[in-house]
Amino acid sequence: MKILRLFINNDLSKPINWALIHDNEVETGQSSFDELLGFNDVSLEIYLSTNCCSIFKTNVAGIASKRLTEELMLGLIETSLTDEIDEVKAITLHIEDGVAYIAVFNKIYYQTLMQRLSYIEKPIRFIQSFAFATSFEENSWTLFLGEEQSFIRTSKFEYYCLDDNKPIPSMLEDMLQLEEKPKSLLVYANDDYDIENLANKFDIPCNRANNQLEYGVFVWNFYIQKSTRFNLKLDKKSITSIFSLLNTIKYLVIFMILFWGLNITMLLINNVRIKSQIHNNLKGVVAVNQINKEVIQTANNKINSLRHLRGIYDNKDAVVLLTKFLQIASTITPNDIKQFRYNNGEANITVGNSFDASLFNSYKDVLETRKITATIEDYKTYSKNNKKKAEATDNDINATTSEIVDAEWVITLKPVMWHEVVGNK
Repeated sequence: MKILRLFINNDLSKPINWALIHDNEVETGQSSFDELLGFNDVSLEIYLSTNCCSIFKTNVAGIASKRLTEELMLGLIETSLTDEIDEVKAITLHIEDGVAYIAVFNKIYYQTLMQRLSYIEKPIRFIQSFAFATSFEENSWTLFLGEEQSFIRTSKFEYYCLDDNKPIPSMLEDMLQLEEKPKSLLVYANDDYDIENLANKFDIPCNRANNQLEYGVFVWNFYIQKSTRFNLKLDKKSITSIFSLLNTIKYLVIFMILFWGLNITMLLINNVRIKSQIHNNLKGVVAVNQINKEVIQTANNKINSLRHLRGIYDNKDAVVLLTKFLQIASTITPNDIKQFRYNNGEANITVGNSFDASLFNSYKDVLETRKITATIEDYKTYSKNNKKKAEATDNDINATTSEIVDAEWVITLKPVMWHEVVGNK
């Protein structure tokens, strides 16, 4: 995989300098965050300008590591901050011998940076300050004097940004006049910079670094410290409990599968028994090869024919329909019925205005228990619909649309047979 090194400054709106390393070849350029999406099969090394954050060193002796929250660390360095606590983001990067090193970012800058890096969707090797790409030796300070940034690295984990005073930054001059100054300076600067003048002025050996930077070696990884990955650490007792729970769930799933299989088997057996019973009951009426809607309809028609031959009324006969209706609609009188028409299992009863239509829903509910559906419509609507049907079928209009005096409602009755219900499902 290729390595893409990004050099990001404190202005995220500007193009980003980058270097692409692949097979010992280096390609450089500038791109926006959106243009970085075009790089494929790369992992990122991100170097932030030293002025993107400030480094603080503070004493945390006697404080347990688990108590070193961001709020506590900000409280320890509050007097050294130039911004309000609510406006900064602190990351604890290293703790040793009771000393903590803390990087403090502007909160908005940090959140924006993380969001844009996440949008790139490339694996990140590390994110750290550019200062840690410089060489560092014990008892020596590393001085970097560049056009875009200048800083002095005083330890492996600590550096300070310098002002733009030429040729020697004022802050550097103050630091080198202290009693505890380094034994030597490693200087990153342009070839024309007079390091001998610097050495003579402060009586300290100065060595030119020849701009040799140590890329690819991280000291602090901001990305890992900020990682939101969920790391679950379990003790042996918890692991044992989890395996015990999984074992119980396994047996529960097996039991449910067996129970489901048993239910399916019983349903299949009952289905076979019912089909066998229907076959035995119908074999004396019709030939039965398989149980379906057509066979049941044929059997029902034959049974109806046999009932008629023996003078037994069928449930859809006019006498049966009218009888059941009169039994249930007990308030109706012979004078209320103006006309009774019957056709192919459907009865139309025309009643006058003396019929109490508000009771119809009660009659309808009871009729449904007797397997009869009932509907009601006003006589005018019924006549109009009947006339349209007659015209569509070229029937005698006068015979079908002659008006009835005092007609108010038309009640339609139709039986619902059990085999019809099953067939419509």
